[in-house]
Amino acid sequence: MHRQTNIFDKIGSLLPGYQGYNEREGRRQCDKVLRERVAIVLSDCQRVVEARLADSVKARDFAQLNALEDCRKSLDTLAFKVAHAPYGVSAFFSDTQIREGELAEIYRMDLDILEKATALAPAAETIALSVGIAGVARALETRNQYIMEMK
Repeated sequence: MHRQTNIFDKIGSLLPGYQGYNEREGRRQCDKVLRERVAIVLSDCQRVVEARLADSVKARDFAQLNALEDCRKSLDTLAFKVAHAPYGVSAFFSDTQIREGELAEIYRMDLDILEKATALAPAAETIALSVGIAGVARALETRNQYIMEMK
């Protein structure tokens, strides 16, 4: 789908460097949409855990209840961290610019986080869920550290 060129795009085509800025803005939006998707997947998983928590309360399974509550808290914290993770682009006037190869690596890491988060949903056992949550958290931390090293 191609949108009609507006006045700002016409003016921007006359300014040196604007095209690169516009492309970076598109990447920023793509990064945001991907992280929102990961947050939705984590929230969906959290709702499943909350339903299992309710079942554990009804069954008076207090051992399972504590483990599920720990998972719920971890998912909530992880969703917050994903939503507020640093963007994979540098500012237009920044002294340090993220190169294409580095950006591709960030996108690869983002895809890995999404795949790991998606794999959490079918985890039936609390131990498997805890391990999966820890894996997503490590992948997110690796991604964030990679970005922070470039700034």
